[in-house]
Amino acid sequence: SIKSVILPDSVEKIGESAFWGCKSLTSIVIPASVKIIGENAFSFCAGLTSIKVAKGNTVFDSRDDCNAIIETKTNKLIFGCKTTVIPDSVIEIGECSFKGCWGLKSVSIPNSVTVIGKDSFSGCSGLNSVIIPKSAKTIGEHAFGFCFGFNEEIRRWDGLESVIIEADLEEIDMVAFDNHVKYLTLKGDIDNVRESIAECIRCLNDLETIYVPYGKIDYYKSKLPGKFHKLLKTIPEEEKKEYMALLGIGVPMLMMFAMILYTYLDDSDYHSDYYF
Repeated sequence: SIKSVILPDSVEKIGESAFWGCKSLTSIVIPASVKIIGENAFSFCAGLTSIKVAKGNTVFDSRDDCNAIIETKTNKLIFGCKTTVIPDSVIEIGECSFKGCWGLKSVSIPNSVTVIGKDSFSGCSGLNSVIIPKSAKTIGEHAFGFCFGFNEEIRRWDGLESVIIEADLEEIDMVAFDNHVKYLTLKGDIDNVRESIAECIRCLNDLETIYVPYGKIDYYKSKLPGKFHKLLKTIPEEEKKEYMALLGIGVPMLMMFAMILYTYLDDSDYHSDYYF
């Protein structure tokens, strides 16, 4: 079984699905000569931990030792692995870039990414949660699809359960997420995607709760079909805001009531003494 690959400097193209499913592959070095990398070239290479692009490559790079392949001109990440740290210069996560990366347990998508492409994290069954940053505008078909599988470490079925969308999205595919997602948090404006986000939610068969910011339940009720209204709840951390707001109103009112009561009782004692 192949564990590492160092391609010769004469190679200019890595074909489509060239290393598909090489589970034992742990490292690869892309030479400076490579100008083209086909779709799914390293998909389902779940064991990969090291990806390097040789210096001098004018098309691709692995800047900041990020363990990923980035198209230099477009700042598009075209392939990553379970140890990838996405640089904050990346503006697009390309199609199938992390496809079948079972070992990916967490991912931090920087607030520079505007596009999360089709199938970009498809099959990443190790992911339990993901945060879509404010910068995101588009989430493609099955971007986080099929993120569910049998976890050998904990000996049970596991996968993506929590999705937090901070962005004011402009486009989202109706099957962007795995249908086992239980908790969806919406923080951004959904005016532009109200119909597609509703379709997306309909596909989340295991959805239990839609969390929204404090004071925003009525806003989301106005944007989402009635069948989802019962799922809407305030984000737990922001319930404190609601409590503090109520406390801020309640304490002064209580103090005012106490003062009125004290004044009333004081006046009653005065009049009682006067008449007797």
